[in-house]
Amino acid sequence: MGWKQLEIDKVHLALIITGVFITIFCYTSRVIREKLLVGEATLGSVVGLIFGPHAANLINPKSWGNMEYVTIEICRMVINVRVFASGVELPVAYFQHHFQSIFVMLSIIMTFGWLVSAGFAYALFPKITFLGSLLIAGCITSTDPVLSALIVGEGAIGKRIPPKIRALLIAESGCNDGMAVPFLYFALKLLTVKPSKHAGRDWVLLIVLYECIFGIFFGCVLGVLLDKMLKWFQKLRFIDANSYYSLFFAIPLMCSGIGTIIGVDDLLLSFFTGVMLAWDNAFVDGMSECYVPPFIDQIFNLLFFTYFGSIIPWEKFNWIQMDLSVWRLIVFTILIFFFRRLPVVLLCKRLIPDIQTWKEALFVGHFGPIGVCAVYMSFVAKSALTPNEIEETVYKSTDEFFILHEVLWPIVSFVILSSIIIHGFSVPILIYGDKLKSLWMRRHKVDNPTIPMDEISMEPSKSKDYTPS
Repeated sequence: MGWKQLEIDKVHLALIITGVFITIFCYTSRVIREKLLVGEATLGSVVGLIFGPHAANLINPKSWGNMEYVTIEICRMVINVRVFASGVELPVAYFQHHFQSIFVMLSIIMTFGWLVSAGFAYALFPKITFLGSLLIAGCITSTDPVLSALIVGEGAIGKRIPPKIRALLIAESGCNDGMAVPFLYFALKLLTVKPSKHAGRDWVLLIVLYECIFGIFFGCVLGVLLDKMLKWFQKLRFIDANSYYSLFFAIPLMCSGIGTIIGVDDLLLSFFTGVMLAWDNAFVDGMSECYVPPFIDQIFNLLFFTYFGSIIPWEKFNWIQMDLSVWRLIVFTILIFFFRRLPVVLLCKRLIPDIQTWKEALFVGHFGPIGVCAVYMSFVAKSALTPNEIEETVYKSTDEFFILHEVLWPIVSFVILSSIIIHGFSVPILIYGDKLKSLWMRRHKVDNPTIPMDEISMEPSKSKDYTPS
């Protein structure tokens, strides 16, 4: 028998691997980000794949216990911190001055994307009913705030985005994670609650009015109270500079706990708490120019996407019994990224005052990353489709619940993986595209010396800066 102290625990082995990976990333971050132009999401997913159960099998979340519960709580923590930060990052009184733009993005754009995604899922996956396709679409309706922050943050691309567009995307990605809950539960209630009229009643009263509307109201009230307390303690000089950064982690955790206990949408609660806390800039003024501590985003991104890479169900992408195949998943993903968002944004351009040019409309239409929130919604849906959560007579009346429970995560995870690749490589494509354009225009200047140099603009398209009225 070997020495007990040298026995290997897989959880501790996972900690070693992630710790070494993050350390190496930090030591080489400038090269990775600025030279190789590889984001944390892409790199973390690759590391998770390499050390996950389908390769080295050194990180296997299935061996840690209830993987569904663990995944839901990890996602909940990551999303709450990120949406709270999104609320704080918005300009002063943003919703007051830009209500129409954000309303169109959260109503027309989201609803269109949900229905279109459901139509594609229903057409491509024969074993899934239309209600099942609505459920799958509900999982991928929202724009992920974590992947969004990697692009519209303070990096090379974020600084090139017009201020109004950047603020719009931050507000949308922060708010629509919570707003995806009604889309998800519309299908869940119709599937699991019989008769259907009771499902409609529960959806309106419990999901829309209580979870979402009351969650928003509660978040606003909590944010105002925290803001007033903050200003009072600022006058007393009780707060030091470092504590402002700690609040970025403490307040979202508090919101997550409160929201879960009282049964409201904790994502909306966290976001609107952040919005109201920073409404008059008292919170932001107490901090340096960088709103969100960079290490929070970096650590969370690397840890989460390493975890995601280790739970991708590669073996189920070709599942004959469930009519799943790689070609169906590829076609579904292509259709999602071309038609889920882009056409409706172009059609609604005139209804969104913050989008002033067709170039901006194309960017906003393309920019719809699917990530952490889709993981969260998928596992929430899976947990609701188990026999323990559904009446026995309803569950045994059809195979639909079992089929959905099995195929939901393979379909959604493939879309998430594709989103990480597509939006991850959008950054180097944009940067190298601008470099090629600059090189071409310089050569064109040499060939055509009569063109004044001031007519050749090297700057990206800009809209008017945001100035609150």
